[in-house]
Amino acid sequence: MPRNSGNPPEEGGAFVSVAEAQRRFLTGQMSRKWWYRMAHSGQIVHHRVGDTILFRSEDIERFIARSRRAEEFKPVEAQPAMPLPPAPEPSQRKRRGEDGFFRIFPKR
Repeated sequence: MPRNSGNPPEEGGAFVSVAEAQRRFLTGQMSRKWWYRMAHSGQIVHHRVGDTILFRSEDIERFIARSRRAEEFKPVEAQPAMPLPPAPEPSQRKRRGEDGFFRIFPKR
């Protein structure tokens, strides 16, 4: 989603800073670095006022709802691993030497 092009946010909306968003949303589980990463990658719509990044509460709630819907479609259990093919039969020309190492061609 595109971010605002430097214009100040419109009046009347509930805007929160990154620190406030970290405290209020997602029960404080995500770091400030994570919030900045979501803003810079465009996953959460944000507004810049000088060096400050501001989010609208509605945009954060929309992001969280969209993320939870995506999680509903993930498989709950991992798929079982495919069995490994049987090991190939040892070559008749390959023999274990007296020292315990395999020799490709036996000593004559």
